[in-house]
Amino acid sequence: MLIKPVSFQKLIDEMSADNLESRFVARVFFVNNINTYYQLIALLADWSDIIIDISDDMFCKGEDTVPDLKVLIDYLNAHKDSNILLPHLGEYLRVGEATERNSACLYSLLNRHVHSKKRIWIPIFSAKGLFHSIVGKLDEERFGDALFEIDEAPTVFSALAYSKTFASFPGIVNVNGLKSWLRLWDEKKIKSGMSFATRHIKLLSQSSGDYELTIVADPFTYIRNSLGEDSKKLVKELGAVEQWTALVPQVSAAKGKIENLILLGLNIVKFDPYQILATWNALDSSKKWLFYLWYNLGLNQKSDYISYALSKAQSATAIPISLECAILSCSENANFEEWLIQRKEALDVLGITELSQEFWMKYDEQSNTRLKIKILTGRTHNERTKIIELISQSLSSGNSPNDFKSILREKYPDLALYLSEPEYLDHDLSDYIAQYKVNKIADRFNLSFSTKAGEINLYNYKTRGQILFSLKGSCDAYFLWIDGMSIEWIDMLLSKVKKKNSALVNPSVDIGTAVLPTVTSINMAKADPSTISEKKFDELDTLSHIKDKNDCNYHSIIAKQFEVMDRIADFICQAALKHPDKDIIVTADHGMSRLAARSFHKTDGVNAPSSAIVYNHGRYCVMPSDNKIPSITNTLKEENVIAYKTYNHFTSPGNAPGELHGGASPEEMLVPIIHFKRLGQKAEKTRADATYDLVSPDVFLDSNGNAELFITTKGLVKNITVEINTKQLQAHATGDGNWNVLISGLILDQRYSVRIFLNNIFTTKTETICVKRKGLVVDDDF
Repeated sequence: MLIKPVSFQKLIDEMSADNLESRFVARVFFVNNINTYYQLIALLADWSDIIIDISDDMFCKGEDTVPDLKVLIDYLNAHKDSNILLPHLGEYLRVGEATERNSACLYSLLNRHVHSKKRIWIPIFSAKGLFHSIVGKLDEERFGDALFEIDEAPTVFSALAYSKTFASFPGIVNVNGLKSWLRLWDEKKIKSGMSFATRHIKLLSQSSGDYELTIVADPFTYIRNSLGEDSKKLVKELGAVEQWTALVPQVSAAKGKIENLILLGLNIVKFDPYQILATWNALDSSKKWLFYLWYNLGLNQKSDYISYALSKAQSATAIPISLECAILSCSENANFEEWLIQRKEALDVLGITELSQEFWMKYDEQSNTRLKIKILTGRTHNERTKIIELISQSLSSGNSPNDFKSILREKYPDLALYLSEPEYLDHDLSDYIAQYKVNKIADRFNLSFSTKAGEINLYNYKTRGQILFSLKGSCDAYFLWIDGMSIEWIDMLLSKVKKKNSALVNPSVDIGTAVLPTVTSINMAKADPSTISEKKFDELDTLSHIKDKNDCNYHSIIAKQFEVMDRIADFICQAALKHPDKDIIVTADHGMSRLAARSFHKTDGVNAPSSAIVYNHGRYCVMPSDNKIPSITNTLKEENVIAYKTYNHFTSPGNAPGELHGGASPEEMLVPIIHFKRLGQKAEKTRADATYDLVSPDVFLDSNGNAELFITTKGLVKNITVEINTKQLQAHATGDGNWNVLISGLILDQRYSVRIFLNNIFTTKTETICVKRKGLVVDDDF
C-alpha cells in the first residue's frame, strides 16, 4: 500500500492545493504524535463545512455500542457537496476490527465514487498497522494520492480498557462505555493513561508500541502478569474480584513489587501496623483487606504478635477479634511476654473499650490464675472486674495479696494500691483496715474478724465535729463532703489527687468519728452549715448500696468504686482550682461495710428490745427514749440509738446486696478529715511579711505529761497552727509577738518534727524539737 511520508507543512501545502475534481474524495492522514494530531484536526476544522463527532447518537445508538459506519456512509452520501472532517476513526478501528472485517465499511467509505472537488479528511492517530490489517490492499492507481503519514517522531500513548464489571467500582475508570470514550476524543479531553470500561472487551486486542492498549478483563490476571516474577506469592482466592480490581490503578507505579502495590493501595510510604490499626474504624473494606493481605503473603517477616494473630484470622473483618483472642493460644511461645506488650499496644490503638464475648468464652477455659491476669491489659472495665474476681478467688483460697503484688502493679495499679498497707492510720487501725480490705476483696466473712472490729477503741479518736470546729477556727477553708467514704479510701484518694494536681501534696489527715447512727440524714443534720460548702458527692454511696438492680456483679461494683475515686479526686482538684484562696477540707458523713452486709446473710440476727425500731438491715435500732437503754454486747450507744461495733445485726428482713452502714464498726464509724493547703498566690505575700522563731528547740514535760512550745513572731500574724504527729494544734498569743502551744502525748528523750503554719499558710519547712524533763541543776564548777 502506498503511503506518502510528508512533513506537517508539506501536507498542509498539498491539501490547500488539492482542489481538482476527483472520483475518490477521501484523504487519510496517519499521525503518530498526539499534539500534531490535534493540531492537524484544528487546521482542517477551519477548512471544513462539517465536522463529524463519531460519538454522536446518530452513529452510536447506545452508551456502549460500536459506531455504525453504514449510517456514517449514508450521512456522507447525503452531504456530497461539503468538505467533511472525520477524526478519531482510529478509535473505531480498535473496537470495530472484527465487525469491519465482515462489513468492509471502511473500504466502502474510501472507495466511494463521488466526482467532486469536496474532500473527506480522515486523521487517524497511531493506527497505521491496524488500518493495513483491516482494509487490506488498496489500488495504488486510485489511492496513490489519498494516503499520507506525517514524518516525525512518535509520542508514546497508553490507554486501559476494562471489562464492564469494572464500571461499578468508583475511581477505577475515567468513563463507562464506548460512546463516552469517543466523546473524550471529540471534546479534545483525552490524555495518555486514561481508561474506559466496555462490554465489548473481547473485541479489543492488546497492543504495544506507540499506542499501548492494555486490556484488563480479569483484574487478578492483569496484576499477576504485571508483577512478573514477584507474582508467584499471589493466589486468586486471597481476594474477591472487587478487591483485586481496586489495586489495578496502582499496578504501573508498583514497579513489579507486591510490597509497593499494597503500600500504594494503603496510601502509605512505610508499613506500620500500629499506624494502620489506629485508623481501622475509618478504613474502607479494601484497605482492611490490604492489611490482611500483607500478612497473608508473609511480607511482615517478623516474629511479632500481630503476625501471629493475623495468621489465625480467617478474613480482614476478623482481625480485631483475632488480635484479642490469639494471645490465649501462645502462652508457651518464647516471645509471650513481649507479645503481651504488643497486643496491648494493638488493642490500645484500635480503641477497643470492651473485649468481645468470643474472647471471654475462650478466656474462661484457662485455669492458671497468674497467666489469666497476665493476659488481661486492665484497660477495660470488664478486664478490671475479672482481675478483681481472680484475686478474690485466690484470697479466698488462702493466698496472700503479696503473692500478686508485682503483677497487680502492672495490670491493675488501683487494686495493688488498695491492698497495700495504709499509710495514714495508727498501727492497730492500720492493721485492721488492711485485713478488712483483704476480706472485702475476698468477699468472705468470719466471726473472728467481726470480733476484731469490736476491739477497736473508737473513743481514741476525736469526733469529726471537734476536728472540723478546730479547723474552722484556724483557716479559711472550703469544705467538701463525700457520702459513704470510709477511711479505707484515704491512700487511693490521695494518690489520685497527687497525679491530677501535683500542687496538692502533703495534706494533713485526721481520723474522726461520725455521729450514731452512721447515716447521712443524721450526720448532715448535725453538721455545722458552714462546713457544707456545696452539695455532697453521693456517687460512692449510691454505687456501694447497689441500687441499680441490673448490675449486682460484686466484683464489677468494686472496679466501679475505684473509678469513682478518680471522679472524687477530680471533684477535689476542681474545688481547689475554683477556690485558690481557700484551704480545701474533705470529709465524709459516714463510712460503709461490706462485711456487715455479708454477716447479714451468714449469721442469725439478735432480737432487738421489744420497743425498739430496727433500721438498715439491723445495723442499729432506735429506742423510744434515751432512758433505760438496755445493755447489749458489742454495741455503742448514743442518746437513744444502739449500734453494733461488730458485724452482728438485729433481726431484720430484707436483702443486702452491696455494703451497709448505720452501725459502729470502724469502717462505718471512722471517717477521714483531709486538709489541703490553699493553692493561691495571695498567701505567699503574707508569708514573706510574717516570720517566726522557736524560743528553744527543747520542750519540757510537766507533771501531767504535757510540754509547752514557745514561739516568737515578726510581722502580721493572726494565728499559728502547729502540726505534730499528723495532729494540728492551735497556738495562743501571750503577748506582742509571743505564742505558746501545749502538746500532749510526747515521750521523754524523743525528737519530733513539727511544722509551723502562720496565718494558715502551708509550708514544707520543718523544725525539730527534743523532749526533756526539768530536774536539779548541778554546779560542776569545783
